Amino acid sequence: MQGHKRIGFTGPFADANLGDYGMIVNNVLDLSPDLASIELFTYDHGFVEQIAREYFPGIKYGLKLVELNDQLEEAAKNGANLTPLEILGGITNRREIEEAVSSLDVLVVNGGGYFNELWCQPHRVTKLVKLIAPVLIAEDLGVRVVFTGNSYGPFGPRSAFLANILAALREATFYARDRVGSMAELRSIGIADSRVNFVPDDLFILNESLIRTKPILELPQSYMAFETYQPVGVLEEHRKELELFSSRMQERGHQVVTVPMYAGRGGQDQAEWLLQELGWTSANLDNGYLSLEDAREVIEGAHILVSERYHGLVLALASGTPAVHALRSVMGDKWYYYRKSLGIVDTALRGVSFRQQDFMATDPFQALDRVGTDLEEIQRVQREWFDMGLQGNLDVARGARRRMLDNIIGGESPLG
Repeated sequence: MQGHKRIGFTGPFADANLGDYGMIVNNVLDLSPDLASIELFTYDHGFVEQIAREYFPGIKYGLKLVELNDQLEEAAKNGANLTPLEILGGITNRREIEEAVSSLDVLVVNGGGYFNELWCQPHRVTKLVKLIAPVLIAEDLGVRVVFTGNSYGPFGPRSAFLANILAALREATFYARDRVGSMAELRSIGIADSRVNFVPDDLFILNESLIRTKPILELPQSYMAFETYQPVGVLEEHRKELELFSSRMQERGHQVVTVPMYAGRGGQDQAEWLLQELGWTSANLDNGYLSLEDAREVIEGAHILVSERYHGLVLALASGTPAVHALRSVMGDKWYYYRKSLGIVDTALRGVSFRQQDFMATDPFQALDRVGTDLEEIQRVQREWFDMGLQGNLDVARGARRRMLDNIIGGESPLG
């Protein structure tokens, strides 16, 4: 370690999504003993300010909105193969961002799954360009750039500009959170293997301050946890299946607790419908979002978790809770979630001959049917695999994360 550092962060932490905001919280808290201050670069400030106030009370922080001109935003939405020069020229507050970046010891590109074709679609691409802009400025100014536990790809026609930009970063260090596809994607665009290192997902090894030693939530004595962001109309169409699952759990003495990981229609609306229509208990979103501490406590205490959100699976595996990840279709297929899901199971159980179908399902209703029919068998099998390899792999993951944090702070070699 080399004293207190000024570290910048860019990433999709502006939305009340547990995984995206949770990763910035966990990274900042892990780095906090060595921080002088942080600078957060974002495309929206409201929720970021709330998170900073609640999780970083003793840390000096600044917040910079990245702003683009209309021409650049329109070109991005129309699928233009933008160059770094075009992006830099379209930042309307470039001097402000340059001044903030120039004062940094390192710029961290926070973990997540946003370097892919999905984020290059018209409804997201301007956000992506704003996340990339500080990286391009740091590259020009000679400020060190470290990508933490990110996923890369799949790249497609609209993401050609993104692949070109990543390949053009001459000095950045890349960490990838899965061995399933991300490393191969980076290799395919010409990034040398020596610049790419494996690290667990940014939420797999939680900071100790986020782990409650004593429960504080009022939860049923025996329950399973469920998360979905299927539209409420879809839940209504599958009401009979949901009622059947509910009765199967009741026969076993288990209630159902929903874990909404996003506000509004991203999870909260569904949890409220399930409470009103089926009586399923819901985790608390009184602050407008599900806290990391609450999410972990609910998941750790559950007999099993069924979740469409990838980070539900991450928290379950870290806690040794049996889980089934229900894969959503993205861009017409399941690959977006499949690679992330298989990647974290491989991280948790590397060296164990697990069956991927026992951790994944093609949709939440298939997952509920399997759990309702074979709960005890799924629990038995997964716990046997946990006994064979989970603790050892947690130790390996902890070591890999520690090396990444040391590299961020001191620039030490990420290898070890």
